[in-house]
Amino acid sequence: MQLHKITQPVLQLTLLIIVLEGIFSWAVTRTWTYHLLASTLDTPRKADAIIVLFDAFGEDHSLSGESIRRINWGVNLFKEGYAPYIIFTGGARPSHRLYGSKLMAEVAQGLGIPPDRIYYETNSNDTISNWKEGYKLVKAHRGQSALLVSSLFQLERMKFLINNYDIKVYYLSVPYELSHPSLSFLDLWCDAHYNIASYLLYCLLPSAAYRSLINFLRH
Repeated sequence: MQLHKITQPVLQLTLLIIVLEGIFSWAVTRTWTYHLLASTLDTPRKADAIIVLFDAFGEDHSLSGESIRRINWGVNLFKEGYAPYIIFTGGARPSHRLYGSKLMAEVAQGLGIPPDRIYYETNSNDTISNWKEGYKLVKAHRGQSALLVSSLFQLERMKFLINNYDIKVYYLSVPYELSHPSLSFLDLWCDAHYNIASYLLYCLLPSAAYRSLINFLRH
C-alpha cells in the first residue's frame, strides 16, 4: 500500500511532464513560433562589426549545418554593408588542434569576404566566452556596436547573459526563409532543448564549477 501511495504521484508527474514536453516540442517546431520569437529580437541595421558565433562540429570535425547557416547569414549582412568587418568566435578545442572560428573564417573568405575584413579568435569554447572574446575584438577596433549572429534560441538565452558591457548589441537570428542549409523541425527541437539545458546548468552551477565542466568537455 505504501508503495502505491508513492508510485501514483510519481506516475502522474511523469505523465504530466510527457504531456507538457509533447506540447512544447510541437510548439517550438512550428514556423509561427519561430517568427514570433524572432520578432522579440532585432532587425538588421548599421553597426561597427558583425560577430558570428560558432555552433558545433559535424562529422569528421567539419562545421555543423547550423555553423554554416550562421556564416552564410553573417556574410550576407557584410555584403549588404551593415558592418565594415566580421568576427568569428568559438569552437576552441586545443587538445585536438581544432578551432571552429578559424574554420568559419576560412569559409567566409571563400565566399568572397576580403581577408583584411575577417577576424577570429582561438580561446573561447562556450556561449559566454564566445561573446567575451568577440567583445574584445570589437573594442580593439574602437567599435561601439555589434550585430550578434546566432541561432534563435541561443540569442534568446544570450539576452539574459549579456549585461554591463559598454557597446550596443543587436541580436540577429538567421531568418527562417533564408536559412541555408534549411532548418528542419529536428534542428529547432534540438536548438531549443540544448539552450534551455545550457541556461539551467549555468544558473545552477557555481561559476567555477561551470567553467571547469565546460573546459573538461571541450578541451
